[in-house]
Amino acid sequence: MLAQPVSAAGSNAEVRALAQQIADAQAPEVEQMKTWVKDWGMEDTATDDGGMNMGGGEMDGHEMDGADMSGADAGGAAMNGMMTEAQMNELSQATGAELDQLYLELMIAHHEGAIEMAQTELKEGKNPAALKLAQGVINTQQAEIKQMRALLTAGR
Repeated sequence: MLAQPVSAAGSNAEVRALAQQIADAQAPEVEQMKTWVKDWGMEDTATDDGGMNMGGGEMDGHEMDGADMSGADAGGAAMNGMMTEAQMNELSQATGAELDQLYLELMIAHHEGAIEMAQTELKEGKNPAALKLAQGVINTQQAEIKQMRALLTAGR
């Protein structure tokens, strides 16, 4: 889970709390999407790293049970904001204030990518539950980006 390095080695209590809040909010979203992947007969290529790297397997152009996944590309780091293996390694090696800053910067980029995907779902999707989840992702992650930017500004 992406929040673990921050929880263990981050220096800012607010960043640690936000990392846990994000992890707690994303866990049910990830589980819901994994359920849909299974229900729709798709291959589950997700990893257990907080959704930051979804593994291989293209999802472009698939429309299953009313959900249009054309905006989702699960191929490695193809999604805007998807962390690379090098970034994950850098994050796992960082400590203290450096870890806090790196986590916030990477998570902002990840959230922006997730918002972009959710907006695509709102434009092109048809499944009411997927549309509801997409709107929730947008609302939650926009608010979290605002918090993260404030923490970055305060830390400089």
